[in-house]
Amino acid sequence: RFAEERGLPQICGSDAHTPEELGNSLTEVKAGTLSAAMKEIKAGRTKLHCGKAPLLVHAYSTLSKLHLIKEN
Repeated sequence: RFAEERGLPQICGSDAHTPEELGNSLTEVKAGTLSAAMKEIKAGRTKLHCGKAPLLVHAYSTLSKLHLIKEN
């Protein structure tokens, strides 16, 4: 929202702590190299897939961080 309101390039980010949280948010660009991907991002040519992990996954992650359950 911050970037959108200011006309800045947008990317998604995530704070995954468990495998189940990975891949819920990603930034899609059409590029063949890292350098080309950076140029596409800076130009604002991104497609955002910003999702959230299921609530149960967040609960597991939180309990794990609080050392109330043991991670595998």
